[in-house]
Amino acid sequence: MKEKYAEDADHHRWFYDTDLDSDVDEDGNTTLPRRIRTVSRSEVYGIMATHCEWYLAQQLATSDIRHMYVNLKLWYAFCREVKAAKPLKEAHDKKRNPGRKWAWGTPYQPGKKSEERKKSKKKKKADYIFPRDVEDNDEEQVDDEEADAPGRPEYDDDLSGFSSAPDSDSDESDSNFDMNPENFRHVPRWMLTPPVRYPGQLSWSCPDRQCGYSVDLRNMPKSPVLSDAEYQFLQGHLFSAEQEEVQKLLFRIISEHYFEHGRRLGFVFADKAWEEWDSTVGDEDDVQDEMEVEVVIKNEPNF
Repeated sequence: MKEKYAEDADHHRWFYDTDLDSDVDEDGNTTLPRRIRTVSRSEVYGIMATHCEWYLAQQLATSDIRHMYVNLKLWYAFCREVKAAKPLKEAHDKKRNPGRKWAWGTPYQPGKKSEERKKSKKKKKADYIFPRDVEDNDEEQVDDEEADAPGRPEYDDDLSGFSSAPDSDSDESDSNFDMNPENFRHVPRWMLTPPVRYPGQLSWSCPDRQCGYSVDLRNMPKSPVLSDAEYQFLQGHLFSAEQEEVQKLLFRIISEHYFEHGRRLGFVFADKAWEEWDSTVGDEDDVQDEMEVEVVIKNEPNF
């Protein structure tokens, strides 16, 4: 069974939303790697103990051997252990929450702590609805009202024209770098998402399934985007990935790999200038007219 689903397990997650485009790409594969939640042994034993009695009755009631999914002897021994441990658990719960009873047909009885919480919430709500009287200084209150009062509207003599010339630089920059929505169809979805490194993770792999590029913090290769001093600094702080300077250097290495993917796909990028986690667009003359694609990383990475 493991070999049968080994190939599918590499490309599919167990939990994802099929209706979201961010979870599934155009080929039907998930865009993020699958990470299974770690389940503790105590949680598994607790679920088994909750349902052990009725499941034992169901297994004993069937006569078809194809419906036997557990070893009845071992399951019966487990049910006896649960039954023997149940009084100890009830005594523990009674000591923790005195006055609370759990059984079939008995109504829910909240403990003393929950009753005290409800009373405190009602008291706070009443204080909020009917606030207490506070002595205020009348002179300060009048000054605040005069300061906060809006002034009279001011109009220009000639309402047909603008009172001031519009900002031509901002308008020209917006018109020159307007994105064509059709170009986004050629950009892979993972390139529009900032790179993510989870806490405690010592390696980062490219989200493209056909790319084997990875960055291992324990064996950091020399990157052309880093100077010798920056590379030496990164080598000495590989296990301090939470530092801001280390995060900036890692983000530059990973972002350069993103741009390399874009160049292979035929995208044309503006000049990059790394300033405090963002990349800015260069001059208008530096942008080629053959491909109107502008990729600007403005989202701060979750390092």
